[in-house]
Amino acid sequence: MHDGDTLWNKLLDQIDRQGWGWQIVGPDRGDDEHEPFPHYCYTVGLVGNGLPDIIVVGLDVRTAMAAGDEIITRAMANAIVGQAVPTVSGFKPFDLNQELLDVFKGTRAMLVDVPPAEAAKRSLFAHDYAAATDKAPDLIQLVWPDRNGRLPFEDGADPRIIAAQPVLKYIAPADPNPTDSPVM
Repeated sequence: MHDGDTLWNKLLDQIDRQGWGWQIVGPDRGDDEHEPFPHYCYTVGLVGNGLPDIIVVGLDVRTAMAAGDEIITRAMANAIVGQAVPTVSGFKPFDLNQELLDVFKGTRAMLVDVPPAEAAKRSLFAHDYAAATDKAPDLIQLVWPDRNGRLPFEDGADPRIIAAQPVLKYIAPADPNPTDSPVM
């Protein structure tokens, strides 16, 4: 248990209990330097387990954290198996840029890398934790679909989902001749 009732100490307590914590960030209306950005949550402390932290943008926080916790629990279980049975390509706890069918019931999702500049801007506590533990910060984004199962960077995705969930890394659309670029 950490002394004090600061946000940082609460995160450290979560990390001590579970192996990671969740930081919730409200929407940003934007200013001279930043565009408006929806609410989001991200993990803090996964880097201590050799995993990247996860950010989920625009989704109901409880749903985001429940889905993230499930993915993390699986990755940590796979990490133990992966350490026991090394492969030529090395251990990869998360399948990035691949369709995931078991994150949200009845639909799909995807995990994508987050560029370092965006990661630093959107996950301050995760970066501070990584620095405090002498680890390199790393962040991935859990991307969720619209009601029709389209991810925000796919043709025909609902514009409201695109606005609610900016993808922090450009993902090429499935159509090689897109008419519009995804919103970043």
